[in-house]
Amino acid sequence: GGDRVDWRDFEMFIRSCPPDAQFGVHLGATECSTIYLQWYVDALMPRTGLLPVGRCVPDRTVKLVDPDGQPVPDGEIGEFVVSSRYLALGYWQAPELTARAFSIDAIDPQARVFKTGDLGRRRSDGLFEHIGRKDDQIKLHGHRIDPAEIESVLRGFPQVKEAAVVVRRHEFCVPESMVAYVEPSFGFERLQPSALRSPLTKHLPRYMIPATIKIIEQLPRLSNLKLDRVRL
Repeated sequence: GGDRVDWRDFEMFIRSCPPDAQFGVHLGATECSTIYLQWYVDALMPRTGLLPVGRCVPDRTVKLVDPDGQPVPDGEIGEFVVSSRYLALGYWQAPELTARAFSIDAIDPQARVFKTGDLGRRRSDGLFEHIGRKDDQIKLHGHRIDPAEIESVLRGFPQVKEAAVVVRRHEFCVPESMVAYVEPSFGFERLQPSALRSPLTKHLPRYMIPATIKIIEQLPRLSNLKLDRVRL
């Protein structure tokens, strides 16, 4: 829980676990009484796009909406909004925060609606992909960018073991540029940034390509093994 899962994790699972083991993925929030999307990955599933986080669990309705609250079409990125009779009532002694995140369902007055802050898209097969967090998005040179999407593309390259994209800001905290830190896979210790820049342009628009790509032996981690982005 608490970290992104990708196809490489699934491949490790296939190699390490018995044939009858199941690989479950979910997306959730404490406000939703844990999960709201869930999926058991099929070994025969095509490895196209991100590893999906599934479909709605029972007693939940999930929509993807744009900043104006309007539904987005399949393939477009939006914010996950959950409707259910089994959501939190709000945040303790924080009425303003509660009002921003929660509302009453217009169709079912006994249900509540929660804006999760999670970003994703719905595929043509109906499965949802998780892109990142809304509060991690930045606006750079007039374009809205989610660094997590760039990290996902980098992690999909065989020569990349792990990647982190850090936003550099000037003195007034306005985003100025992006730097990608890459930990190379075994056997690619001499990896050069130029070897990644060209493949990136085939997967991402030019404005999403980091200004700088740095290859480091090992990305710094916290005691819980998550990336230490502050050190980067």
